[in-house]
Amino acid sequence: MARKKQDEYEEIEEKRNSKWQVFLFIIFIPLLFIITAIYIGLTISGVDVQEKISSVTSSLPLIGDNNESLKSTNQQQANKELENQIKSLNEKLQKKEDNIRSLEEKITAKEREIDELKIKIRDSEDEKDVASQEQDGGDDKQKDIVSTYEKMNPTKAALIFTELKENEAILLLKALKTDARTKVLEKMDPAVAARYTSLLAEPLSE
Repeated sequence: MARKKQDEYEEIEEKRNSKWQVFLFIIFIPLLFIITAIYIGLTISGVDVQEKISSVTSSLPLIGDNNESLKSTNQQQANKELENQIKSLNEKLQKKEDNIRSLEEKITAKEREIDELKIKIRDSEDEKDVASQEQDGGDDKQKDIVSTYEKMNPTKAALIFTELKENEAILLLKALKTDARTKVLEKMDPAVAARYTSLLAEPLSE
């Protein structure tokens, strides 16, 4: 009994293997050969087989939807990367503009400092000019006074000198010509004349 079942099992397996062999050698292999030959022939003829296959597969509902979904995903990713690049470039541009604005402010501040220094220098030069003019005016005024004393009567000049402060009197006496100074000293009180003569011999301390 067991032997009979074993024989039946082996017979079923042989029939199953026989069917697969028939399918493999009669249908699958010849079909694969035909497809390969067609692919080679179309390629030699200049037909873009890959494009045709993509076109056919995209026309199929399931495959086409997957391709469109993949394209949409890729496009979204590309758009996101582009947005990130644009954002990064805008940030760099903003930093450059901030740096330029900072430099412009520094330049403006330096120009303002230079203008202030120019004004100070100009004011200083003006002050020097005024002082020089005042000095020149003072010298001219003193010359006029000295000339007046030289032309004045020695007795009258001696009386005026004795009324002046000692330093002022010595300063004017030094400025007088020698003969005019001698005549004025002769008309002074001897004690005063001696005092002024002694001071005239010393360096005048202003």
